[in-house]
Amino acid sequence: MTFRSLALIKKSGSTSRILNLHVVHERFGATEPFNGKPFFFSKALNRALIMKHALRGADHYLFQSLKPSVTKVILPFAKDDLGIGGTNIFVGQKNFEGALRDLAGGYKDEAELQKDAELLVALDKLPSLDPFLLREQLRLLSRDPARCYFQISDADLNSMVAFVSEQVNGLVEMAFAGNSKSEAAKELCGQMASKIMSDENADSLAPLRAALGLDGAEWADGVFCWKGFLYYKWMFKRILAKAATTVEQMQRIGFANCDATSATTVKNMRTRTTAMIREKMKTVYTLLSIYDAAYQTMTVEKRPAAFKDFLLKSPAMFLEIGENAGTVSHVSSFWEFKFKGGALGAMEGPELIEVFQEFENCRTVQTGSQASEMVWKSNA
Repeated sequence: MTFRSLALIKKSGSTSRILNLHVVHERFGATEPFNGKPFFFSKALNRALIMKHALRGADHYLFQSLKPSVTKVILPFAKDDLGIGGTNIFVGQKNFEGALRDLAGGYKDEAELQKDAELLVALDKLPSLDPFLLREQLRLLSRDPARCYFQISDADLNSMVAFVSEQVNGLVEMAFAGNSKSEAAKELCGQMASKIMSDENADSLAPLRAALGLDGAEWADGVFCWKGFLYYKWMFKRILAKAATTVEQMQRIGFANCDATSATTVKNMRTRTTAMIREKMKTVYTLLSIYDAAYQTMTVEKRPAAFKDFLLKSPAMFLEIGENAGTVSHVSSFWEFKFKGGALGAMEGPELIEVFQEFENCRTVQTGSQASEMVWKSNA
């Protein structure tokens, strides 16, 4: 197993590429939910960092067959000091369950080991580890870890505040009966945005809970769903820009080092990849538009009950949004990793085919918006 310094990601929470259970343990490890409804049976895994990872050549020997990207599980050596590094396991490597038993450990029986291994395999199949897609996928697997395990990273939260502030001004105006264009109202929107994303139980959000008619468990579920849509709307803008750059660079790829047959193969794969990117981004846009329409029923039509029903019924949409957005994000990230510095004509034919084969594999993820659309239409 390899070792590395983890200090650079010490402050990270869960992002689309990293599930940082170490920081969750730091914040919530002494709480009843963290210990009563754990993510994994292994205590070591519940402090691990799990990330989508482009496989390096030095690690190829660990796998029966080569794959460009894998899910990497990093187990820190120390609970309180990531700077001294850790050891890692790749999901699906040779003797995966044996490595999991030896390095994570803490299992009282084989059944617990099997359940943790099955969960890691399920995470490996996801295109993204964002907290909202993750939670819905676990629900399908009849797993229900505590909500504290599904955290947005501090970096993402800080970046999102201004965006979320603009998104919630209609609700703030309705709940506080104010003018959303005044400086005081803008400041209030910023405060509410910060609380919604990081501390939904704050007393200052009581007017919003009242406006939505949500309380208790319904408020917890509803605001988690609301945060999910706000997160995906924010992320969509970022992914869209990166996807546009990726598609543009794909069109400029050089074939100087390719034979004619390889060049034709890559061109056909490129056509399918760019079509997939556009299709998936269109699907995400369509699904987020359903949320926009639901939000409008509350802020414009003054029907908060309809928006409340939408929030409580629509988490399944996260599977479609997260899978589609996560796939496009993976394509862009993998492309950026392979073509550092914009060396678009440096690869030979077999290498280019290997890159685009990774994207061909992404095309096997089949999703659609029909079921999600029905969630909203049933409330219209």
